[in-house]
Order: sequence, then C-alpha cells, then structure tokens
Amino acid sequence: MLGAGSPIVGVVHQQPRYANPRDVPNLTLWLRGDMGITLNGATVSAWADQSGSGNDVSQATAANQPTFRASGINGQPDLDFDGGDSLVSAAALSAFFGAQAKSLYLVTSIDTIAGDRNLFGDNAGGFFFARSSAVADRLDLFNWDGAAYDIATQSAAADTKYIVHARHDTSNIYLSLNGGTENTVASGATTNLTFAMTLGRGTGGLLDGKIAEVVAYNRALNASERALMLDYLKARYSVA
Repeated sequence: MLGAGSPIVGVVHQQPRYANPRDVPNLTLWLRGDMGITLNGATVSAWADQSGSGNDVSQATAANQPTFRASGINGQPDLDFDGGDSLVSAAALSAFFGAQAKSLYLVTSIDTIAGDRNLFGDNAGGFFFARSSAVADRLDLFNWDGAAYDIATQSAAADTKYIVHARHDTSNIYLSLNGGTENTVASGATTNLTFAMTLGRGTGGLLDGKIAEVVAYNRALNASERALMLDYLKARYSVA
C-alpha cells in the first residue's frame, strides 16, 4: 500500500511511484474524508482543499450539509449526501480545469442510481459534470462544447464502491470505473467554465450517496500518471 511521503523510485518499475495526489503535477483540488473537515455537529459545513490551491467547498445551510461518517467506504471517512445536500466552491470551474484539459477522480458509492443526481459539476450552467444518469444503473460524464451535450457512459450498480475517472483532452471525453475500459466520446472545448463548482448537486438532481475523495487536475494525465493514481486509490479503498 502506498503511504504518505515522498515519491518512491522502484528498481523494477524504473518510474516514480506517487505517494499521494500532490506529487502529480497540476493538481487543482484534493478533498479526502480524513482531512480538512469542519463539523457542524454530525454534518459537514466545510471541506478544505489539500492541493494547496485553496479551492475549499462549503455549505452554510445546516439542512443541506452532508453527514460525516468516520468509517465509510472501505472503513475510510466519507461524506453521506442524502438527496438534499451539497457543497459549493467559491471558485468557478475554470479554477479546476482548462477548456480541453481535465482529469477528475471521485471515490464514491451511490445509494440511488436513477434520475439525474450530480456527483460533480457546475451549479448553474451544466457545461461539464459527472452524475448518475436519468437511465437507471448508469453513470454519465457530460460536456457541452457548443454543438451538443456529449455524453460518455458506464454501467454501474447501487451501493458499490467506485473510483470514477473522467478526463478531457483536445478531442475526446473519457469515463471509466475502477480502472476498467474507458468509454470514449468525441467532444470539443467546454464552452463555459465560469459557474461555481459543486459536489452533490448541479443542474440535475441531488446526489443520494457517499463521496470519500475527490481529485482534480487541469490537464489530461498521461497513461503512467493515470496508473499511479489508480494504484494510490485502489490501495486506499481496496478496489480490485
């Protein structure tokens, strides 16, 4: 298992083994359930960004705050969104991503995968977001490039832990679960990144599920970096 600390140089691998997301360049957001949590009783009023970018998320309305679970996904702390909760960043999506330069990791277990239930996205425009689909048992990645909503999809089951990986490069969006085969869909530059980032809500419905970790980069990670990130997340959450 990879632990916190400096990159480890492996004799066999002949490449750096990243100990945590901060060691991969261009990190813009890192939220983890055991770090940076501000509690309001049993609920979370703020979640501090660990990337060094200051992209914290918060919720001032107590009734809309997710519940903190000290032992959640794989025994790790997480946040439980009950279908009425959300956390909002003061920063726009442009603080996290470029128009054609995005990598996003979410560790989640969704209670209800039916109806539009946003995991991550903007709070008004609906220009780039990941959600459980209006189609039952499916997760979607949406990108609006000015011509159409391009949608990459993956089949998913309720109450199952997933490492959701979404990325966007100069020509495509990609969606994969737990390091499996990516669904690739042609898509151009996101037309608008000016709206605030939210967890648990967006232009669709509110999430009914758990989030343990969120990691974002303002570029599409290369294959070696993606493999290293999966190593870190799979080890922490015991994902095969």
